[in-house]
Amino acid sequence: MIWFPAESCASSTCNVSSSSRSSVRVLVPGAGLGRLAWEVAGRGFSCQGNEFSLFMLFASNFILNKCVEANSYTVYPWVHQYVNHLTCEHQTAGVSFPDVPPAAHHQHQQQHFSIAAGDFLKVYTELDEWHCVATCFFIDCAPNVIEFIERIYHILRPGGLWINLGPLLYHYR
Repeated sequence: MIWFPAESCASSTCNVSSSSRSSVRVLVPGAGLGRLAWEVAGRGFSCQGNEFSLFMLFASNFILNKCVEANSYTVYPWVHQYVNHLTCEHQTAGVSFPDVPPAAHHQHQQQHFSIAAGDFLKVYTELDEWHCVATCFFIDCAPNVIEFIERIYHILRPGGLWINLGPLLYHYR
């Protein structure tokens, strides 16, 4: 986990009361299916996810806006994988989703939650706009890691936080 810049924990952003959380703006670039952004918004923060992949955007739209019942759909993610199974039953095991019904809980979050489609570097150009940037398995997917780190630095407000989970292994080719 990275806190960026280091002195930011002395700021008021770290200790925000639940009544004033909606004024704290959190950005989640590389939001994927939107779960992290949805969870942050569910805790009362004003959160925007950002995603570039059209496939992820289609799937997140379905899950976040159309799934009104928990465990209402099942996928079989290992059915075409013939290795690394202890038994044949493991290959045909299903996984149900969503574990919580996001559309049913969406009404109270509408004012605090959004997803923006597009390239992170092109969508987010305003300086000092965000209190927090939360990245989860995002930085190592950058075509240019330095550009992503510089952009995060510039869009954070003074005293803002960058929270990172995931490797910093650069594997883009």
